[in-house]
Amino acid sequence: MVSKKNTLIHHFTGIEPFDAIYDAENDVYWIGEKSNSLVKMYPDKTSENILFNGPYSHLSFDIQARDNEIWVASGGFSQVWGKNWRTEGIYYYTDYEWNNINRTNTEALDTISDMSCVALHPSNKSKVYVGSFHKGLLEFENHELKNIYNTGVQID
Repeated sequence: MVSKKNTLIHHFTGIEPFDAIYDAENDVYWIGEKSNSLVKMYPDKTSENILFNGPYSHLSFDIQARDNEIWVASGGFSQVWGKNWRTEGIYYYTDYEWNNINRTNTEALDTISDMSCVALHPSNKSKVYVGSFHKGLLEFENHELKNIYNTGVQID
């Protein structure tokens, strides 16, 4: 439940809190927020985002792993084969760090939702393919989007 204070925090700062607590000793608010993990807000309404090493979201529809790398497709489809409109994208874990690829950091994904499956290339470990719902197949090489098949979009 979002308190009246949390509603005011969102109104004045744009932060979308799940919950908040006031730390009187340090005169700051600690805010659990929708997309920035934890936010430390100061009395002058400036804030500091504290991001944790984790995937962009808790959502997962398909997970594939090889060696020390994990790839996660976050989308999928509904029980009646309809779109879920999930835009959280793809997450991958390598070198002890989670990385996220979605519309917030990859412009080519601005109209693509529901990443539903991941396939690791059997002989080329630098290539990964991700299937989307009705928007084609995404090809990644060395963790970068290289091509989108079946949409007329080509990445240079």
